Amino acid sequence: MRLSLAANKNPANAKLWIMAAGNKAIFEKVKPVLEHLGQTVHYFGKNGNAAAMKLVGNLIVALEMEALAEGLVLAQKAGLDLNTVMEVVKVADFRSPLLVSNGQNILKRDFSTSFALKLMLKDADLIEKFAKSLQSPIPALRVVEKNLAVGCCARLRNRKRLRLDQGARKRSGRRSQGRLRPLTNVRRLTRLLIAAYL
Repeated sequence: MRLSLAANKNPANAKLWIMAAGNKAIFEKVKPVLEHLGQTVHYFGKNGNAAAMKLVGNLIVALEMEALAEGLVLAQKAGLDLNTVMEVVKVADFRSPLLVSNGQNILKRDFSTSFALKLMLKDADLIEKFAKSLQSPIPALRVVEKNLAVGCCARLRNRKRLRLDQGARKRSGRRSQGRLRPLTNVRRLTRLLIAAYL
């Protein structure tokens, strides 16, 4: 039996979600232990399916981060108050814990590392290969991959993953400052998120 895990890294409210695949009899035997460890336990059938679910989850996370970045950039350029924007994000039907927590961190300018860009880029590559093997289109991931690659090249490997918003800032036309050329200035892109994502 194989397990894939999803977790948050909030020390005050740490959570673990367990995805299992493989021999069903073994799964049923160890399920009580897994339920003690995780918030939820899900069984996905044959070996490999738990890893597939992990890739699906990573794809959703990557796209949510890109959407958050682009949305906050658009809101800021429209002159909206980002605190009020995030109040809507918390209650609207498009809300998600991921958007809320990361959006709040952006507004607080908390960029402590939670996941290195190079690891997220690695995940994107795995997702791309997996999707290609199934002939499943993933056009939105291409945008995220490009931003991640630019971020890694700009030596932001150890910066918070939300620095995806830097790609959004670049595309928004904000003038960058510093030595990096406009098309590759990922470091300044974060500043767009209103000096919010910085």
